[in-house]
Amino acid sequence: MLKSRKKRTITNQSNNANKVRKENDHLTFSNILIFKKSEKSWEEIIIDEKYSTSYDYVPQVHITNFVIYDEENHIVSIDSGILTRNHQLKLDGYAKPIYNLDTTLTGGNYVKEVSGISSWFITGFTEEDNIRIGLVRCDDGDEIWLSEPAEIYQPFYRPLLQKSTIFKGIITFATTRIDEDPSYEDLTIYLSEQTLPDNQIFSTDFLVSNVKWMWEQIVSYDSARDENEESILHMRCLRYIMKLTGVKLNKKLGSTTRIRRKEKELRETKPKKPILTKATVTPLVKYIFEEVFQGQLASGKTNDNEVEENAEDADEEDCEGDDDVTIKNTDIKILQELRSSSRNSSLSSTSSSLLVKNEKDNSVRWFNDPIFQYSGINYYESCEYNDMWLRVGDCIRYKATDKILLFRIIHLTENKYKSQKWHGHFFLKSCETLLGEYGEQQELFLVEECFESTFKNIIEKIEVNFLDSEQQWQNRKFTTKVDSKVDTKDRNSYYCSKMYNSSAAMFSDIPAIYKEIDMYSLAASHKKSCNLNQSNKDTVSIEKDGKEILSVSFKNITYEVNDCVYIENDAYTFKAFQPEKKEKAPEEDKTLDRPERYRHLRDRNPVVLAQPVLIGHIRKICRISSKLSDKSFGFVINKLYRPENTNLGNNSIYSGYLHRLYYSNESAQVTLSQVKGKCFVITEEYAEKFYQDCDEPLGRYFDQGPDRFYIAAMYCHKRNIFKDLPSDIKKHFETKTIHELKPVKKLVTLDVFAGCGGLSEGLHQSGISEAKWAIEFNTDAANSYQKRFPNAKVYNLDCNQLLDEALEAYEKGTDTPYPKPGEVELLCGGPPCQGFSGMNRFNKRDYSKFKNSLIASFYSYCDFYRPKYIIMENVRTFFVHKKSEVFRLTVTALLKMGYQCRFGILQAGCYGIPQSRRRAFIIGAAPGHKLPNFPEPTHAFSFSGLNLSAGNMKFGICFKNLYAPLRTITVRDAIMDLPKIENNQRDLHTELEYKGLPDSHYQRLLRKDTGDTVFDHICKPLNVLVIERIKHVPKSPKSDWRDIPNIEITLQDGRIIKKLVYEYDDIQNGRGPNGELRGVCKCATVKGKIEGLKCQDLNQQDTLIPWCLPHTGNRHNDWTGLYGRLDWNGHFITTVTNPDPMAKQGRVVHPNQDRVVSVRENARSQGFPDSFTFCGIIPERYRQIGNAVPPPLSKAIGGEFKKILMDQK
Repeated sequence: MLKSRKKRTITNQSNNANKVRKENDHLTFSNILIFKKSEKSWEEIIIDEKYSTSYDYVPQVHITNFVIYDEENHIVSIDSGILTRNHQLKLDGYAKPIYNLDTTLTGGNYVKEVSGISSWFITGFTEEDNIRIGLVRCDDGDEIWLSEPAEIYQPFYRPLLQKSTIFKGIITFATTRIDEDPSYEDLTIYLSEQTLPDNQIFSTDFLVSNVKWMWEQIVSYDSARDENEESILHMRCLRYIMKLTGVKLNKKLGSTTRIRRKEKELRETKPKKPILTKATVTPLVKYIFEEVFQGQLASGKTNDNEVEENAEDADEEDCEGDDDVTIKNTDIKILQELRSSSRNSSLSSTSSSLLVKNEKDNSVRWFNDPIFQYSGINYYESCEYNDMWLRVGDCIRYKATDKILLFRIIHLTENKYKSQKWHGHFFLKSCETLLGEYGEQQELFLVEECFESTFKNIIEKIEVNFLDSEQQWQNRKFTTKVDSKVDTKDRNSYYCSKMYNSSAAMFSDIPAIYKEIDMYSLAASHKKSCNLNQSNKDTVSIEKDGKEILSVSFKNITYEVNDCVYIENDAYTFKAFQPEKKEKAPEEDKTLDRPERYRHLRDRNPVVLAQPVLIGHIRKICRISSKLSDKSFGFVINKLYRPENTNLGNNSIYSGYLHRLYYSNESAQVTLSQVKGKCFVITEEYAEKFYQDCDEPLGRYFDQGPDRFYIAAMYCHKRNIFKDLPSDIKKHFETKTIHELKPVKKLVTLDVFAGCGGLSEGLHQSGISEAKWAIEFNTDAANSYQKRFPNAKVYNLDCNQLLDEALEAYEKGTDTPYPKPGEVELLCGGPPCQGFSGMNRFNKRDYSKFKNSLIASFYSYCDFYRPKYIIMENVRTFFVHKKSEVFRLTVTALLKMGYQCRFGILQAGCYGIPQSRRRAFIIGAAPGHKLPNFPEPTHAFSFSGLNLSAGNMKFGICFKNLYAPLRTITVRDAIMDLPKIENNQRDLHTELEYKGLPDSHYQRLLRKDTGDTVFDHICKPLNVLVIERIKHVPKSPKSDWRDIPNIEITLQDGRIIKKLVYEYDDIQNGRGPNGELRGVCKCATVKGKIEGLKCQDLNQQDTLIPWCLPHTGNRHNDWTGLYGRLDWNGHFITTVTNPDPMAKQGRVVHPNQDRVVSVRENARSQGFPDSFTFCGIIPERYRQIGNAVPPPLSKAIGGEFKKILMDQK
């Protein structure tokens, strides 16, 4: 589609009429040619080596002050598709030598009506050269290089030049980073840093609106590559561009553009690809990972013969090859059924359909008398069965139907009916656990689940050697084999070093008591651990004083009168009240046409914020029925209101502490099954009295744990009033002892892939970490880390280079500036996740493999330094990448080193940030050190997407409590106190004053230790059209591009923005209520769908509603959220590295300001305190924040470490 068809009014601008030439005559001017014509052909004349040409016999000239028009004298744009329709184009202008880049008329020869133009081309793809556009004539193939257009042709040429400049940026970015496989976000960040013609600002909207044109040029460029050059079309960022076009990769696009990749006359050279260092790994890690990352790992310092020998052993050790092993990974469910049947059989295995039918067995002969009796059952130390001598602590092979199972005998018993049984713990072979095929054939894992049966189906005894994990961990010889001390050729010989708990997703040390073979020790441990003999965990016990029940115990928690408890959300409701009306958004002009608003009707169920648990004060314990169960007892409680349950307005609800409660005389009765746990509640006066020397007593009180609240006043729901708490009620909350968490000795920490320091910041806030060393390759991120942790040694180096030097120095016994083995107590880090990210559909390229192999580098650091504790963070899809292969290898590596480990997915929003961000974590602990749990949720947030699965195994959610004590942190909590800013603020060192004192609890936390000014409150500059679109997005929740009106406006730069034209029937969306068309392209019609009609020529540019969004919205969930405003009472979507209204996470527009979120607002969405400032340009600061681990999340993990460190102390 032509932009316009103005009549050409240009006149002969030459003062010398004799110099005016037509057609091909302009090529014969001797003063402009670098060719001379012979009788047979054009001969090349080398004017200068710098301008030598590779196109022999091709005449070239340079044209300035030009205009292009068709045979009807209408001015046209050469990229409008007119050349594909066989229109004859002509050109007027001033011709100069190709090497003369002067754009003035001086020295030029005026030519007109130059015809025969068949195609156009773009060149100049090196970073130091400007983009150049040229024309090719079909007659002789001569080339006309375009320079400065005539004034009348400016509106036609400038958009082409701008598109070409962006296209050059895409190509430069792609060719220089082809091995990195960067994302579309990375591309837009790079383009935003480039200089465009006429000082225009890049916008993704301009890119998307011209996406088909861009894709045509990309395909044309790629098709011109040399045979030995790699195609760029498979790159992730370019595939996303292709996706936006709606075309397929193998679809041929008609184009008259020719891309000049190599112009020797300009001596262009393609930038060299960055050299990727191979991952430096220890021998153990190399042995485990090499098959997956073949060619990506450095050789390392190891004995190659040892590795080869181990590899041969690994090939022979096939779990499925053992005749006795019939349980595969898919049989774990059968094991669970077997355990379940044993638990429900009252110590009898006869009810299990999986077992061979048990008959009375008279072949058991007891040795000696029973060593003790319990509940009418005799316990023996040893016996003889079928010529086998069995004693407590022996391990056996047992047949259950067609399954062969392994057990360790815990008890040998006979009851009063002479029923003789054994009782034992399961063993699982490594191939039956998460490790799958990566486990060793003779390695077993002890499972705490137990089982009981008669002796009839015992096949034989087996030998199991229990290894010393601590000795294994301390071995720094970097051997590739575990010294199992078992005969590899003996089918009955195994070794075991860890327990496996699939429900808790963990491998842990075997308690010392389980390793003993002493009958008395095992019997004592059995009373505590056996799932069959111990009393039911859910049994209810009570304490009474006459008829009055004083307390009730359930699930190891004792509840008494005057305790405060958590209660299920649906246990009761609060009395109705009339809350203050919500703030109204500014009224919008209802006369404006908003043709895309109907798409909101297709929105999925609106996101509803999760609610925290209810809280009640126990006034009486009562018995509901005679049965002794959790539903037989109940509590009469007084309801404790949260601010949001009262008649307080938004300003009061969001101000003050999250832990604030209001007492009421309103009562309710709840059952014991509805109670979730206890919490600690005091009065504000009591906190002030207890913490007399503290400036903020309540703040210190809350720091001791999430289950702490205070009562601010008494609330009367009938009259909607607040009053002082009566003294008879107050006394119940002012006699409790406040327990404080004691400080612990901090762990000396090395942070690998440290970024700007989000993970280190949270661990430091928890009080368990001393950030002493950090490794970060990105200079700006390293500077940010150093700025935050001035006492840390930050290595701005390639992690592989550092590890290689450290390994070499360790072998030679020389000193290095790096930490030494034994000095690092906590090693943490988040290896780059490009290869694992769910947004990366093309992750099989070399660079992604390299990025993935940095996982091996990280665990080589673990192997070399052998810290006491390990924390690894990654995107949640890390667990399922390559069918969980990499995940299984990482766990295998940790176990070979002797570590305990647990793994799970955590939602950062559950730990006090206003953002949805799910991340994978693996926590490791050295033998002899307690393995920390994952933190329980502290803030109400959705638990969706937290179930962990690996291959065919499902582990569930990694924490116990499916509730939270505190409400969700919202956008209002996070950024309401920040001052207003404009789009054009570019001073990186700007200090702005806060709007006032911190209002919300979250603001108090983040503004702690800061002054009256805020840093980094700047945002990326936007294109004027993007700003205008944002201005027209209503300032109301859930508004996005679909609410932009279809109007014509004039921008500040004078451009006229047209209305979007709907001229096609949309077969999916139908017509509007008044018969309005809803299609912007013929591909939306029935005929278009059937015939696959082309649509690239129908792009409507410079419209307020971006044409590309309704064009492709039907197949992209209506592009929900693009140009979307944040909701004050909602939360941020996952914080990205480049907040862009047209990106995948497009809901990045401020709730009531016409801009995207600032650097500081992004930082607050991640939980960074305001005292944490960043280095680098604006896009780099966004990137650092988007790649970081939210400090509140790592602080919560640190809190679990603090618990175990306190226990050890």
